Amino acid sequence: MKMSNKRIVTIFSGDCFVSENRNIIISTILGSCVAVCLYDKWAGIGGMNHFMLPTRTQDRSKKQSSHELYGLPSLQKMVKELLRAGAVNPRLEAKVFGGAKVIKELPLNIPKSNIECALDFLKQHDIKVISSDTGGEFGRKVLFDLSDFSVYVETLTNTKITQLESFINEQRNINTSSQ
Repeated sequence: MKMSNKRIVTIFSGDCFVSENRNIIISTILGSCVAVCLYDKWAGIGGMNHFMLPTRTQDRSKKQSSHELYGLPSLQKMVKELLRAGAVNPRLEAKVFGGAKVIKELPLNIPKSNIECALDFLKQHDIKVISSDTGGEFGRKVLFDLSDFSVYVETLTNTKITQLESFINEQRNINTSSQ
């Protein structure tokens, strides 16, 4: 993955980014969350989402946050944006990442449910999964290069996660100040 002259767009939980710009690398960091990279090679359009939970809870007494934190609305939004930009559904291909069980004490298996949510959606929409790196116990840093739709994945040990906290905060500050 050649990084020179490329713009890095960092997405966070609840985000989705789609572009035709071949000089962009989309970046995210995942634990139990899942990111799906979708693209249409022929049209030269790609995108990545990052969702935290498979489904929205039914408890209306609690304040609900962005729909894109949840698998189905996040995936639907990304497909809609890709199609609007000129992608064609039968040509869409996917790469799926994340869903690590980084917190072993969770009472529910949210990471597994996140992975299943993404794979079920892709299967229902006849979108071929080209590659995936899911599950396990460690998080991942994912870089999706829109020039050739390649993905670089780095497994994050606890040491690397600690080192990346400052990077994440720095990227959040950059994204916030540029809006």
